[in-house]
Amino acid sequence: MNARVEKFERTCASDIKKHCRDVTPGEGRTIYCMQACEDKISPKCAFELEEAATNILAAADALKDGVAACKAEIKGVCGNIKPGGGRIASCLLENKSTASTGCAEAIAKVESLASEKDI
Repeated sequence: MNARVEKFERTCASDIKKHCRDVTPGEGRTIYCMQACEDKISPKCAFELEEAATNILAAADALKDGVAACKAEIKGVCGNIKPGGGRIASCLLENKSTASTGCAEAIAKVESLASEKDI
């Protein structure tokens, strides 16, 4: 995912500076700002914006599905893990061989998205 966001940031650097320079980066704020200015940005940037937004939404959906599918594992084997910093995700990965079928499939989907070079 970082590669896709970095490509968006490189391609849209001048548009971001022109239209969203006062936006605090993070949590999708730059993408939201650029979407609001979509009628003013370069065609190349508009394409990268759409690609980045689509990939981020796909990743967010996969993570949401993963949380739902792995609810028992998150409460059980990873129940004592402090949330944040990817610690629960690491716990799930470390224990995926004992995870339920649905959870293992959700983990595989998230791993697949994360390994795609263009995301």
